[in-house]
Amino acid sequence: MSPSEMKGQRDQALACMILALCISLAVFLSVFGRSDSLAIAGARTSVANHEGLLRDASRVLQQNQDALKSARASLEAMGKASRP
Repeated sequence: MSPSEMKGQRDQALACMILALCISLAVFLSVFGRSDSLAIAGARTSVANHEGLLRDASRVLQQNQDALKSARASLEAMGKASRP
């Protein structure tokens, strides 16, 4: 077998391997691609829900901090008023 024939067979084998990989990838994506897109959509919904909960928690935290400042100020004023 001449070197040019060997190179031709090598190139043909490489082309077949690349074609097989492309077909395998197409089959894989057709089987798992749908579930992945559903999983991504579900993850986006979960992230949106968590962001809403985080905003609510932040708002409640700010209200609690304001209430704590008010209570401390009231206690401090009461303490100063009760001292002779």
